[in-house]
Amino acid sequence: MKEKVNSSKIFYINDFNNLKKIDYSEDDSSNTNIGMSKIQAKTLFQKYYIDFASSSSIHGFNHMTAPRRHLIERFLTAFFIIGSFISLIFLSLTFWQRFQDFSTVVVFDHEYRRFTITQPAVIACPIVRIDENKFPEVFKKYNLADTTDNRYFFQFLSNATYSTFDLTPEFTTVEPTKWLSILNDLKPDVDYTSSNLNKATWVVTEQGFCLAFNSYVSPYSSLEYWQSNNWTILPLFDEVHFYDYQNREIPNTIKIKTHDVMVSIYYPGSVVTLENKFYKSMRTAMSQLTLFVGEISSSNQVTELSLTQRKCMLSDEGKLKMWPVYTKAMCSLECRYNNILRICGCYPHFARPTNGIPICDSNQLQCIGKNLDKVLSLEECDCYADCDTTFYLEESFSTIELKKGSPADAVVTITIVFPTDKYKREQLFGFNDFLASVGGAAGLFLGASVISFIEILYFATLRLCWYKQKFNKKNKTESVTWFNKIK
Repeated sequence: MKEKVNSSKIFYINDFNNLKKIDYSEDDSSNTNIGMSKIQAKTLFQKYYIDFASSSSIHGFNHMTAPRRHLIERFLTAFFIIGSFISLIFLSLTFWQRFQDFSTVVVFDHEYRRFTITQPAVIACPIVRIDENKFPEVFKKYNLADTTDNRYFFQFLSNATYSTFDLTPEFTTVEPTKWLSILNDLKPDVDYTSSNLNKATWVVTEQGFCLAFNSYVSPYSSLEYWQSNNWTILPLFDEVHFYDYQNREIPNTIKIKTHDVMVSIYYPGSVVTLENKFYKSMRTAMSQLTLFVGEISSSNQVTELSLTQRKCMLSDEGKLKMWPVYTKAMCSLECRYNNILRICGCYPHFARPTNGIPICDSNQLQCIGKNLDKVLSLEECDCYADCDTTFYLEESFSTIELKKGSPADAVVTITIVFPTDKYKREQLFGFNDFLASVGGAAGLFLGASVISFIEILYFATLRLCWYKQKFNKKNKTESVTWFNKIK
C-alpha cells in the first residue's frame, strides 16, 4: 500500500513539472489577437510618455500604453480622458468664480435680547445761516468793505444749493480760498442741550455749517481739522452710545434754544450727504421722530477676504483723498466733487482744500448749476458698501406746538423701534471649500488626488532630468563602442 502511494505521488509531481514546461508564448490557432503585443516608441518623448502613463495613478493613462489594445479602444480612452480634463477645468473655474464672486452670504441673527444697536448721530443745521450782527467785524478782519453787495453775496453763498448755483452773482472782491473761513466766522452762535449724546461739533456739509451730535467721525469734516492739514485717524470716543434690550425705550432729546433748525439722522461713523432726509424743527415746537433701525456687521472671516470677494469696504482701507477713513457716503461726496472738478475745473468752497486744485469762483459755481445732472450723477463712482453700518428709517414724525409761556426751544426727541433681527455677513464658500470642491471633481473625473498632481510635477522636473542624463550617457557609451568596432 505504501509503495502505491509513493508511486502515485511521484507521478503527480512529474506530471506537474511537464505541464510547467509547456510553452504558452506561441499563439494558439483558436485565439484571436488584437493590437500590438508591444508598444513601439520611436522617439525619446514617446518612450518617456509611455514610462509616465504606465505608472501614473491618474485613471485612464495606463490604458493608452497597454498592449493588446485596438485602435478604437485607444481613441475612446483618449476621448474620455480629454473630456474628463475639460470637465475638470470647467468645474474648477466655476468653483473659483464662486470663491471670488459669491463667497459671502447675509444671514439673520434673531437673538435680539443680546443686541447692542448703535445710537444714531444727529445733525442740526440752522435755517438762518448767518448772524448779520457779525458782518462789520468779520469784514474788517478780511479787509472787506461792509457794503450791500458784499453782504448779499455771503448771504446767498450761505444758503446756496446745487440747484441755485446757476444764480450765483459775480464776485471778485475776495479770492474763493477765503470764502469758507468768512462763512465760518459769520455762522450764528447756537445754544443747545442734549441728553445721552456726545458733545456737538461744527462740521462743513453741502448744506453749510451744521452741528453734529454723537458722530465719531465729525472731526474729519471740521474746518479746524482741515486748516491744520491733519490726516491722522483720531481715537474713538471713550464711550460710543448703544441701545440694548433693557434701555431700548429711552429717548434721545436735543434742545436748540436759539434757532430753528433742519435735523437729519445718520450713522455715527459716516457723514451727511444730499441723500439724507431733513426734518424741520421750529422753536416753540416739539418734534417726535421714531426710527426703525437695521444693522449689518461682518464676521472676522469676511474681513479677511479680499475686497472683490466680500464686496464691501472696511473703514481703514478706503484710501480717499479727503478723509482718512472710508464710508460709502464719504466716497459718494468725493466722487461728486471729482465730477465738479472734471466738468468745471475746481472744487466747491465746502470741499476739503486739496493741493493743486483750485476753489470754484462765482463763474465756476454757475457752471455747477448749469451742469446739475452731470454733477449729481454717481453712476461712475464705484463706491463699495460699508461692511459694518447701521441704517435708520423713519417710522413716524410728528410736531406738537408748545403752549404759550413754554421755553422758546426747538425740541427734537428721538426714539427707536428696537429690531428683532440683525444682518450679518458670513463666509459661505471659503478657500477650504474651493479645494474640497476641486479635489472632489478631480476624483470624480480622473480618480486623481494631490499625489497624482505631484507625480506630474515629479515627471516634469526631477524624473525628466534623470531620464535625459541616462539617455545621454547611453548614447555616449554606444558611440564609443561603435567607434572601437570600426577601429
